[in-house]
Amino acid sequence: MWSFEDIKHFTDHPDAPVRSWAVDRLIKLFPDQAGDVLVTMLDDQGRYIAHKSLDFLAKTGEPEKYGPMLGERLQRAEGEQFGRLALALAELGYRPAL
Repeated sequence: MWSFEDIKHFTDHPDAPVRSWAVDRLIKLFPDQAGDVLVTMLDDQGRYIAHKSLDFLAKTGEPEKYGPMLGERLQRAEGEQFGRLALALAELGYRPAL
């Protein structure tokens, strides 16, 4: 059985498919711990990885924890990333961003 730390180690892997696997496993096996690791994946070059991480953070129900960081990113985001961040903040229910 993989531990949280074992899987977390693979989020830094140079190959995107391995990082994607790690993101999916963290979300499925360790949802209570995954958020803080997935925050670091928001700038990943793999679109799937970045989008999956943002989607998970939006669904955590922790607006006070992730809202400020996502709101800060929204201020410097452009194009599709702006739209995704805005949608995530709305789904998260982060009042200052709304």
